[in-house]
Amino acid sequence: MTKDITKGYSIWLIPDSEDGQGFQQNIQALANLFGSPLFSPHITLIGEVDLDLESLIDKFNQLQDTAEMQDLCTLSIDYHDTFFRSIVYQVAMSEALMNLNRTARRLFDRNSDPAYYPHLSLLYSNISENEKREAIQKLDPIETIAFQATEIHLIRTQGRVSDWELIQRVEL
Repeated sequence: MTKDITKGYSIWLIPDSEDGQGFQQNIQALANLFGSPLFSPHITLIGEVDLDLESLIDKFNQLQDTAEMQDLCTLSIDYHDTFFRSIVYQVAMSEALMNLNRTARRLFDRNSDPAYYPHLSLLYSNISENEKREAIQKLDPIETIAFQATEIHLIRTQGRVSDWELIQRVEL
């Protein structure tokens, strides 16, 4: 079984409200189907940041000073063998998104992190591969969705999903 508890803080890009509602409907439907945690739609820019809150907020403020609205696009629906990436929309890597991720890695001293994999999770779960395939078939067949990330959030992602909390929110 893969881990379902996290540590530290995460920085999320948040879809605009209209597209966010569509993503939230899919997240809600899958959470209801599998009894899994409910969460807000987001693209993690960087996760599991382990700093004291004052330093974290200072670096987040530096990051958001350089951040701008992101034009993003999903590529396909996929699944993985990890709890937090059980079913995801893969998100196209734009030059602006790549630059923002590089800035975040530099600011938070995370240059040794694995290659960035932009995605928007639809399900946090440990279900089987067959269940994931069946669940994907039940989703809206539109896989390519253009949308904008209009906010950046600093989230305390310590513990279980139900324990997570918003620390700071900034419009892009």
